[in-house]
Amino acid sequence: MRKDTAKPTFRTAGLLACLAIMLMASAAEARSDMNRSINLAARQWQLVEQMTNGTMLAALGIDSEQNIRNVLQSHELFDDTLAGLRHGDSELGLIAAEHPDVVDQIQRVEEIWPRYGQAVLTVIEALEGSYGVREDQVRDLADRHRLMIAAVEQAIATFERYTHGGGTHSILTTTLNGSAHLRSQTQLIVGELLAIAYHDREEENRRLLAEATRDFDRTLTGLIHGDPEMRLLPAANDEIRAELAKVERLWSEIRPILNSVANGGSVDQRSITTVSRYTTRMIPPLNMTSLMYENL
Repeated sequence: MRKDTAKPTFRTAGLLACLAIMLMASAAEARSDMNRSINLAARQWQLVEQMTNGTMLAALGIDSEQNIRNVLQSHELFDDTLAGLRHGDSELGLIAAEHPDVVDQIQRVEEIWPRYGQAVLTVIEALEGSYGVREDQVRDLADRHRLMIAAVEQAIATFERYTHGGGTHSILTTTLNGSAHLRSQTQLIVGELLAIAYHDREEENRRLLAEATRDFDRTLTGLIHGDPEMRLLPAANDEIRAELAKVERLWSEIRPILNSVANGGSVDQRSITTVSRYTTRMIPPLNMTSLMYENL
């Protein structure tokens, strides 16, 4: 009798153990899907900045061919990701948006995107043509950029809130968001520098550049060493630490330039070129950092 009763008990325990493992794997997969969606939603902000910045840099004659290629790639990627955030995309690893508030905000971006996207392409076409870029085309792009950024920021905030069920983000998720935030900040910094160069609300943009520089510096330090106030974990492993070290080395080269401009220094083509190239080189290690945190 003992053998007969022991076998079902053993089988039941085994089944329960398998079920527990399956549930844990399912939860981890769902968490990875959510992190992926948040990461790519945040990347949309970065892509808008890259499109505007790349267009403005090309208009100044800075790495024009490369910047035009980058802008066109960002344009295509933004369009594909926007559709994926709304309807899902297995190749991008995105699940379809379901919460009505998230859907509403994505639809708001979809309404503004064609007009902004066309403003970008109009300037690119002018740069590639023989007639040159008109001042009103640059001004139109700047105006539509502000509307686009506002819509994307609202969509990201709503997406993050409801993707996590309206609850408080875990410290791991906050750290993932911190690496995505740094990636976006590279473009914000270039944007503020360009705005100063174009004399667009110059005093305000020097102040914003100073804020962005301080924010980048603290967030990068927090991702490497941890920051309890910002709810940032120290680098989770040697691989993440190595990627962030690459960013730190590049950052140390351009931080003096940014501080000088923020404090009233002049902006010349050489400083813009240096900052633009160094921030571009920061993107791959920051992408790798985000990817590694997604998969923890």
